[in-house]
Amino acid sequence: MGNKRDIYSSKIIELPYPQFVVFYNGTKEEPERQILELNAAYPEGTDKENAALQCRAVVLNINLGYNADIMKK
Repeated sequence: MGNKRDIYSSKIIELPYPQFVVFYNGTKEEPERQILELNAAYPEGTDKENAALQCRAVVLNINLGYNADIMKK
């Protein structure tokens, strides 16, 4: 059967590095680039540092005049 993997192995299977990007083109004035963190949405009083899931997203403003180098590509 060729390249069969043992899914019950104790060996770590490498995962691709996740990157989250959001393109903003709304009408509200926003910076050229900002970072959003999922833990900002957790309720007050939550131990945000030890959350089981922590994600970051880069928000790029793609309105006219912002991030010109990215828009050219």
